[in-house]
Amino acid sequence: FFRVNHVALDRFQPQVRIGDKSYPWAVLESEYGQIDLSALFPDWYQAAYAWAEFDMPEARNGVLGIGSDDHVKVWLNGQLIHEHWEAAGRELVADNDRVTVAFKKGRNQLVLKIQNGGGDWGFACRLLEN
Repeated sequence: FFRVNHVALDRFQPQVRIGDKSYPWAVLESEYGQIDLSALFPDWYQAAYAWAEFDMPEARNGVLGIGSDDHVKVWLNGQLIHEHWEAAGRELVADNDRVTVAFKKGRNQLVLKIQNGGGDWGFACRLLEN
């Protein structure tokens, strides 16, 4: 399931169809910078996607700090920029993975796929350097 991508990475769609089911996006917020997916999806062995769009006044480079419990893939503007698969899984540690990125001027799209291997799960993603 981790290898297959189930969302169109080039454009946002209000509903995502996987197999014979449609799933709507939901707005998530976090007071502490980490998203707890266990609270929303308590079952084990699931995957979730997170989508963010933002405008940049000019093109620039930066470093994303990414943390995930368990596995994660990250796309920027439709291009896979990072993936982490660990057979035993891992705890969410903010900035555990650091990825150099190049933002374009104007609208940028960031998509994360987080897959749970059991127990608690969630993610964090933030701009560390620019």
